Amino acid sequence: MKRIIFVLRALLILPCVLLPLISCTSKSTKAQLVDGKLQACPGSPNCVSSESEDASSRVAPLVFQGPPEIAWERLG
Repeated sequence: MKRIIFVLRALLILPCVLLPLISCTSKSTKAQLVDGKLQACPGSPNCVSSESEDASSRVAPLVFQGPPEIAWERLG
């Protein structure tokens, strides 16, 4: 009987430990510069870029007028 309880507990605890570990191993895409420009969107519908040549993924760039130091302060 103790062995059955041990196995049931292990079956309940094991996914709680393994799922977070497995989710951390997935490879995420990072924004990288290619020849001084942002890397092109990978084709997923939720990717947008102000430097995209494809109209479906292009967005207007954010505009800020003033000293760069003020812009960075506002971003933070």
